[in-house]
Amino acid sequence: MASSYSRQDYPSLCLPVFKHERMNLNPKQVLAEIPKAVPANVQGPAIHDWLHAGAARLSIASHLTTLNEKHFRELSPSLRLIPVMEALKDAPHAV
Repeated sequence: MASSYSRQDYPSLCLPVFKHERMNLNPKQVLAEIPKAVPANVQGPAIHDWLHAGAARLSIASHLTTLNEKHFRELSPSLRLIPVMEALKDAPHAV
């Protein structure tokens, strides 16, 4: 079944469903995470996702909800991944 939502809709749909505290990496944390990407052979645009996964690890997140499971599964196999549409399926306002 195709979704009637676009990528731009997901943030506004998810905020009421996922009670979370936003975590931003400070510059020192970013500089500490980047060298960890080298042994994992993470490079180029994947660094952006690596930093998201790093923030999740540092915040001791129980899971990460994403539109791109493949990237995060490769970057952080220890994180429990939940696809956005799966997380939204039981939401009271989801169609």
